[in-house]
Amino acid sequence: MDVVRIHRLELDCIVGIRPQEREHQQRVRLDIGLHADLSQAGRTGRISLTVDYDQVAHEVAALLAFRHYHFIEMAAQEVSAMLLGVHAGVQRVDLRIEKPGALEGRA
Repeated sequence: MDVVRIHRLELDCIVGIRPQEREHQQRVRLDIGLHADLSQAGRTGRISLTVDYDQVAHEVAALLAFRHYHFIEMAAQEVSAMLLGVHAGVQRVDLRIEKPGALEGRA
């Protein structure tokens, strides 16, 4: 199984349970691993046979801009489900989402 990885994709979204988090977007950072068989893409050079990481980045950005989440776990669940549903060749998604400013000044 091959993996297309997107590291440190930074986006802004509404995520959190505190009032200030519900009113203002905050930066989130994502690492995404998309597992698929990419052997045909490697042989042919056809983008339609691989996972277009630019398209994935746009899809994830659109989803996070559209939805508001109470928990980062909810965002992770929806991002993973969307990627598995939209990209038929993707068999597994590894996803890490972090809120770099969540504990700013405390940790």
